[in-house]
Amino acid sequence: EKRSNEPVTFNEWLHVQVFRGDEKVGSAGGTFFGSPENPRIVRVFSQPTEIVPSGVVLLLKNKDRPGIVGYLGTLMGKHNLNIASMSLSRDTAGGQALTVLNLDSVPPPEVLDEIQKDPDISNVKVVKLYTPGDKKLVMINTKKILVLLLAMGVLETFAAAPDQPASSL
Repeated sequence: EKRSNEPVTFNEWLHVQVFRGDEKVGSAGGTFFGSPENPRIVRVFSQPTEIVPSGVVLLLKNKDRPGIVGYLGTLMGKHNLNIASMSLSRDTAGGQALTVLNLDSVPPPEVLDEIQKDPDISNVKVVKLYTPGDKKLVMINTKKILVLLLAMGVLETFAAAPDQPASSL
């Protein structure tokens, strides 16, 4: 355990960094909003974000440009996929962005194939976590969020080169 002086607005949070030798290959941080049943991932690669780690989660990297949100929303609607929540984060205007959609159901392979055809989108990954109410997987303390971050493949997904497949659950 290492204490950090990084200014954060959370009473308690866990920030995990992964190294390959001396090279930092990933980091993510999580906390709870109000209660242990309300976890959030609040940092990925030191970028602030707010990801609800439950249900079906679609993660992707994209170029920060107009039209991405509309494209994804239209595509999900075309395939009758409901978006429960969405989180967007970018490093700089016009730079790289992290887009995360919580969906009510798993998208079929043809949806993922269509998303990956866009040259501005990479590292598309779907992770099915738990459904709300699954008492076996509800986290009860901050340290358990580490397991969730690793299970989501967040670190591996966004550290992988674009031509390398991300791990899957």
